Amino acid sequence: HRVGRFEMADKGSIFLDEVGELPEGQQVKLLQVLQENRFERVGDSRPIDANFRLIAATNRDPIKSIQEGKLRNDLYYRLNIIQIHVPPLREREGDIPLLIEQVTLTESDQINQPAPRYTQQALDLLNSYHWPGNVRELKNFVKRMIILNPGKKVGPSDIEKMIELEGQTQVKNDIKMPTLAESERNYI
Repeated sequence: HRVGRFEMADKGSIFLDEVGELPEGQQVKLLQVLQENRFERVGDSRPIDANFRLIAATNRDPIKSIQEGKLRNDLYYRLNIIQIHVPPLREREGDIPLLIEQVTLTESDQINQPAPRYTQQALDLLNSYHWPGNVRELKNFVKRMIILNPGKKVGPSDIEKMIELEGQTQVKNDIKMPTLAESERNYI
C-alpha cells in the first residue's frame, strides 16, 4: 500500500521514491530510524522496533545534491550500499515494447478491463517516442489506452493522437513551484 512517498515493495521491504526531495528534517528522522532500527509514532512515546529493507530512488545526481546541501551526506552513505543506475527510457528503446506489454497486463488486471492489442507499427512508434516523463508517463499512457480502447486493436493513429495531446499539455521542468511553506507565507 502507498503512504505518502513510501510504498511497501513486499513484506519487510519499503520503497522510498525521490529520497533526494525529502526536507532536511525528514532526512534526519529517516537516518535515525536507519541507525536505531526503531521509531515512534506521532503522538506516542513508545518506540517501535523496525526490521525492514529500504530501497531508495532518486532521479537527481546524489553527489550534486550533497554539494548543493539538499541531501545529507551521512544519509547518502547510509543508503548507498548497492547502487543501481537505471537509464531513462529514451536510452532503452528495446525495452519499451516489453515494458508496454507488461504494464498493459498489470494495469488491465488492476482496473478490470480487457487489454488493448498493439499493432507492430504502434509499438514501433512508441519505441521511437522520447518519453520525457519516463516510466511514469509510460504507465499513465498505458492506463489511458486501456480505458479508451479496452480489448481493441491500437494502431499508429491512436498513438499519434495521444502523443500529440501529451505534447500540448507538457509542463516546463524549469519552472520552480513554490513549497507549501512558501505558498503559505506568500498568501499570509
